[in-house]
Amino acid sequence: MDAELEEILTRARWAPSADNTQPWRFQVMGAREVALWYAPSPDMGIFCLDHYTGHLAMGALLETLAIAASVKGFDITYAFEPEREGCPFGLRVQLLGRVCEPSPFAGYITTRTTQRRLLQSTPISESQRLALEASVGENYRVVWAEGADNKRRMARLLSLAGKVRLLAPETYNAHRDTIAWGATNSHDRIPSAAIGADPVLRWVMAWALRSPRRVAWLNRFWGHWLPRLEMDYLPARACATHFLLVNKSDSDTLDARIKNGRALQRFWLAATSLGLQMQPEMAALVFCRYIRAGTDFTSHKQAGELMGQICSEFSSWLGQDTWQTTVFMGRLGIGAQPKGRSLRKSLTDLMWF
Repeated sequence: MDAELEEILTRARWAPSADNTQPWRFQVMGAREVALWYAPSPDMGIFCLDHYTGHLAMGALLETLAIAASVKGFDITYAFEPEREGCPFGLRVQLLGRVCEPSPFAGYITTRTTQRRLLQSTPISESQRLALEASVGENYRVVWAEGADNKRRMARLLSLAGKVRLLAPETYNAHRDTIAWGATNSHDRIPSAAIGADPVLRWVMAWALRSPRRVAWLNRFWGHWLPRLEMDYLPARACATHFLLVNKSDSDTLDARIKNGRALQRFWLAATSLGLQMQPEMAALVFCRYIRAGTDFTSHKQAGELMGQICSEFSSWLGQDTWQTTVFMGRLGIGAQPKGRSLRKSLTDLMWF
């Protein structure tokens, strides 16, 4: 492999993906050409029924590659490749001549991370707000949900979405398989030290996830309250602001999803460059996509009905047009570096030869 291309791909693999599943493989097509194949992880299950989160991850990968390439003076162009060997699609990327300046976000590719613990409530500054809004590009806008009342309302809704997530039996495999229990770092999952739960709760969760029966038993006795409190409600209250990344178009094509992923990665890297920590808040958004599409995503009747109510409240609060064109959401604030962190698979493990 060309040394410059190898260095670019080594940095590009640090792109974010849901639960650190890294749903991509690289195939070198030439000295200045590489294919990025979408290889969805079966571990995501209910969280990726329509592949939306996987497509966002591919867009984030493409943007990260473009930023990494800019350090070497390259611009990129890409085209879609059809299905191959079980991969629904690929992106064939070409590196163009030395025509561009290095991206200001290049130095933050490997330091960007997720902070699931409490953040400071100090509001972001106007200059930070303007920089974040500029990062996403003219086809997107950022809606801010800040102040005590908005954070309280968001916390309530996210906690209820957490209840859906914990009650739905279809989430069991994803919760079991995407967390590396007892780990501080993980190359292919989320280490349990990074999930935002205290040691006692982590022990209880690890015990429960040894069988669906244990999870059901805990839920029967309202065992979902503590994880919702620690992992949904309190973090939603303890932050500077929540944000929604909104596409000004209502397009939901594959290309639109790739561009959404590119925009979210620019936003995240911009936040990192400004000294802000971030946590995605995607379960409610993903489940509401299923509700709008009429996708029967859970056999748990109460959870399904509750999700319908949550979606209606989001629409009433934010406006139907805004909620239906929200492509990503999360919270921001100043905070310490997380004690646990998701790492990445080696470039060799991600290559197709």
